[in-house]
Amino acid sequence: TDGSDTPYIDNGNLHQQFTNIKAKVSNTTPGEDIQNGIMRAVVKYKIIPNYMYDLSNYPPVVSTQDNVPNNMRDVEYSYSVSDEITLSQAEIDSLNLSEAVEFSFNFTQPIPAGITNLSLQIVFKGTLGNETDIAIAVGMKDLMEPTHQVIWNSTDMFSLYSHLYTSEDDPDTPELDGIKNTPSLASMVDFDNDGIFNEIENPDGPNEPYIDPHNMSFNIGYMSEPPSSGATFYPSVYTPTLEPGRHIRLIALMDKPQDNYMVLAVDSVFPDTSYVTLSSPGAINHEDDGVWQVPPTPLTSFRYGLDVDGITNISIIQHYYVAFLGCYPAEGTDAYGNPVCNYPESEAKPAELSPSPIDTVYFP
Repeated sequence: TDGSDTPYIDNGNLHQQFTNIKAKVSNTTPGEDIQNGIMRAVVKYKIIPNYMYDLSNYPPVVSTQDNVPNNMRDVEYSYSVSDEITLSQAEIDSLNLSEAVEFSFNFTQPIPAGITNLSLQIVFKGTLGNETDIAIAVGMKDLMEPTHQVIWNSTDMFSLYSHLYTSEDDPDTPELDGIKNTPSLASMVDFDNDGIFNEIENPDGPNEPYIDPHNMSFNIGYMSEPPSSGATFYPSVYTPTLEPGRHIRLIALMDKPQDNYMVLAVDSVFPDTSYVTLSSPGAINHEDDGVWQVPPTPLTSFRYGLDVDGITNISIIQHYYVAFLGCYPAEGTDAYGNPVCNYPESEAKPAELSPSPIDTVYFP
């Protein structure tokens, strides 16, 4: 879901929300075929008191002591129930062959993003074996908690020999050197010293790094196996043009903590960045048989913005992030072969605190 959109309100607290879950369902009742029936999805969770959609007060308080404010152990469970799905004959036939059939469950009663202890139940009611119209079967799956993923267009600055600079002098940040206006820096990226920058396909000399800010856009897909294994990439998220120094916040639900992958198709002036593969772990923040997972999935911060006073720095917080920027030289590659740039945050310009809206989120 789009982390910039907060339509769910709980006791005055704004939440992002989910209105759709896809699940693969199979009939595991031995020797009993489905004749007809309906299915619903039921999502069970605890709403975090005083949830802040930027995760500024996350994780929630967990304590064995009485009278601890906002203690998750004292929070009652809430439920969201999906719309009813009437099974088609083709779906029934596949289920009776023990095949996993993918269903899309729509929640007109949405699921808020500020939750813990999240689980999914699929409830079937209908004719199963000799039980006519009264059979009920339930399957349950523990889900990871909503996972905040932030993607940055950080091309408002350029990383040159592990320090951040603007490409030109910036009146808003006069303390930062502009590469083009500083001869000692300009010579490091203008390889042929002709006064022309960004010659990424230079016919008269070595290719130069692209140092100017520029817009980016992404098509984003999620996979349960890395693309190198032959899986097909299906985008689930389309972003609008993301301006330099801006970010998007995606919030994802996954059914396992590891072996999830995010694939980004990047539209950028950068060469060799058409597809980028990243690990996409699911966040854990729940209680299991009376034991809270300690610690929960940690938060990370990347970049900062200025509070309304124009002075106070506020970190931008998420579970996982990826930032795209230009650099020379690269600092190596990550586990998937993507080039890695050094980015000393203390040298970065203040960023816009609010995420950019996402164009489209859907499930192919």
